[in-house]
Amino acid sequence: MLKFKEGVKGFVFDSSNDEVTKVFDRKLSAEESTLIMEVVDDDSVLFESEEWINEVFTVESKEDLENDSELSKVLDWK
Repeated sequence: MLKFKEGVKGFVFDSSNDEVTKVFDRKLSAEESTLIMEVVDDDSVLFESEEWINEVFTVESKEDLENDSELSKVLDWK
């Protein structure tokens, strides 16, 4: 199971480059979330929910997470 690292409340992930492009250290308002999704490109997704992160990313172990240089910046193993 994945969880946000301490201090991380959300992040934008660019799936075309497998890259974390923006990290948020506070919970975004509904308006801010909507605006972000309107301005990022089609390959980028805003993640604000640990439940959704665990549905989208198929990280099987703590070692797999540690080997992912981008996701390990924003996520920890639960």
